[in-house]
Amino acid sequence: MLQHLFIQNYALIDHLDIRFFPGFSAITGETGAGKSILMDALDLVLGKRADTQVLMNPDKKCIVEGTFGKIGENLKTFFENNNLDEDEQVILRREISPNGKSRAFINDTPVTLSILKSLGDMLVDIHAQHATTSLQDPAFQLSVIDSYSGNENLLLNYQKKYILLRDRKQSLQDLIQKESESRKTSDYQQFILDELKTANLSDNEQEELEDELNVITHSEEIKSSLFRVIQILSGEDNSVIDHLAQAESDLVRISGYHTGVEEIHRRFSSGMIELKEISRELSALEEGIDFNADQLGQIQQRLDTIYRLEQKHHVKSCRELNEIKASLESALHEMSSLEDQIRDLEKEVRIIEAELDLMASDLSRARKEHFAVFSNQVCDLLHHMGMPEGRFDVAQERVPEKNIYGEDKIEFYFNANLGHALKPIADIASGGELSRVMLAVKSLVSAKKMLPTIVFDEIDNGLSGDIAGRVGDILVRLSGGIQVIAITHLPQIAGKADHHYTVYKEVKDHITYSNIKKLDDKGRLNELASMIGGKDTTTAAIAAARELLSSATGITELFENN
Repeated sequence: MLQHLFIQNYALIDHLDIRFFPGFSAITGETGAGKSILMDALDLVLGKRADTQVLMNPDKKCIVEGTFGKIGENLKTFFENNNLDEDEQVILRREISPNGKSRAFINDTPVTLSILKSLGDMLVDIHAQHATTSLQDPAFQLSVIDSYSGNENLLLNYQKKYILLRDRKQSLQDLIQKESESRKTSDYQQFILDELKTANLSDNEQEELEDELNVITHSEEIKSSLFRVIQILSGEDNSVIDHLAQAESDLVRISGYHTGVEEIHRRFSSGMIELKEISRELSALEEGIDFNADQLGQIQQRLDTIYRLEQKHHVKSCRELNEIKASLESALHEMSSLEDQIRDLEKEVRIIEAELDLMASDLSRARKEHFAVFSNQVCDLLHHMGMPEGRFDVAQERVPEKNIYGEDKIEFYFNANLGHALKPIADIASGGELSRVMLAVKSLVSAKKMLPTIVFDEIDNGLSGDIAGRVGDILVRLSGGIQVIAITHLPQIAGKADHHYTVYKEVKDHITYSNIKKLDDKGRLNELASMIGGKDTTTAAIAAARELLSSATGITELFENN
């Protein structure tokens, strides 16, 4: 529950420090005194977006801080998921700098505004005067039924499955589109791949073939040149090797006479051996070279294939062509893999859809089980609030396509007049009737959800007299389970509160400020008398105020039925 609210430099509030207590608290004050400012500040600390226009002194920082008592186990998961430290209290704080920068804190840990708002929604439910329009919203009506029915886990599990299905369907659609785009080019890719496979190129084939072609093309010139060299080296008549052999014989004969000649002979002999080997190799080369027209044609044809493929694919080597072939093989294999993935994902989608169907049916059935009890309790509360002929019902309709909330469309039907048919609440209810229906609905839902705090901002719109007192009865009964804070103009409501605060304006140094204070018994009596009789309180007004403070409720049983 809200224990303490601190506000500094916000709108007309210079400095405010106020404590709140369990039970039912009423906040009153003249129109324009600053009650709406107080609610705006509370909204701010619960996660509403900030504006530098709220700064009373534009040169100073604005601070709004709310302190809440330690709450139950439902917040442990929130604190764990957001890496927040638990404490005996939960302290929310907003700071707005003159430059417009806003910061948010939970227990002095900086957090994003969305995290602050998420926690704020778990701590306080603010029902403003204009919020009765949400009663006409099908999404709100559906959330009311789920909250009242305790369907939070069913709905959460359904939504997780729904999101999973949505993600899987999107993945499937992406795969199908990718496969379709791949299929458009797959025939051409397969043709190119088959062409490269048929060519069956080795990485260095082009260089080898070009060398071979060069030899065959110049075979006659090579053969004749080699023949001449062979004849010079080792021919039958006057060959170089014969002359050198004679020279070697002379060196052998004189090497015994001179040591220098012996060394030269060894070198000469080694050269002779190398020269004879060269001659033999040249002979082998010359014998192996021959012009082969068939072989030449085959080589030229093979090179033509290589050159054509290189030009077609804008590359310069067989190695690059083989890289293209490997890439095409991978792409076609991936397309085949896409088909397998699509089949697997289609099967998974069908399984999830079947599971979602069952979960949606369970959720729909769980909602319907509570329609009668909920409607009866709303009617009981409406009767208590001065609509004795008021009737309320819940209609359920299946939507054509499941959404994040299931397969149901929920609509509230209402009529306050005997003998008239129930109609959708958006078509029938007046402002005052809507306020009372909303109060009945909020009361039942809040009692079920056990939110720590609920704030009613001018719930008394369109009410007066005895009806207002009956609304006060409901707030009293509701406050038995949670903290209830109501901003009201009606003494019949304020008189039933456990605690009474008044918002007022005061002028200091020619500056107007808004402030709030908790009233003691005497101050409360005077405030109620002023609300009843105006500024000039009379004995009758005092007596009426005293009568209001002593009145009892008598609505306990309306909240005790399931």
